[in-house]
Amino acid sequence: AYTDSIIFQADANTPDPVATLCGEGIQASLTVTGFNWGERRIDRPNRPKNYGGTIVLENKGSQAVTVTNLTTGDVNFTVNPNNGIQYPIVVQANSQTLVPVEFSPKTVGAHTYTVTASSNIGDRTAQLEGIGVLPIINISSPVNFAPVEANNPATATTMPVTITNTIYLTDDTVTI
Repeated sequence: AYTDSIIFQADANTPDPVATLCGEGIQASLTVTGFNWGERRIDRPNRPKNYGGTIVLENKGSQAVTVTNLTTGDVNFTVNPNNGIQYPIVVQANSQTLVPVEFSPKTVGAHTYTVTASSNIGDRTAQLEGIGVLPIINISSPVNFAPVEANNPATATTMPVTITNTIYLTDDTVTI
């Protein structure tokens, strides 16, 4: 609550009347929170990987905020896939709205995108982040086969080879 005074001036010979006004100011507020996926497997032909997340639009103010657009423009991130959220997005006072977003890395390495929420109280930004990775396998020390005679099963040699999938966070398996 805010308190202030207004002084009225008059041309009369009586003292100036004073009135005290009390009121409550209203204000909209918008905070946009991005998402970090960490390490995720890059896209493969015929096996796309879309990892879901959310952008949080939060209004801690006392008046609704209208978001008219969330920018898109990076092939690794899709804001509002399937158009599940319709614009404009009205975020009521003291509430939040979750907007779906997907990360589908196309290349190995770090990916960042600044998403901009355009609203009636100005633009706000947040970071979307993720790292595209490939599975990495290790093969045991080189195996040295002795000379063998072609087409002679009697000289065939069997040696063990160990193959290990060293990055388990990518949801990949090794198939031989």
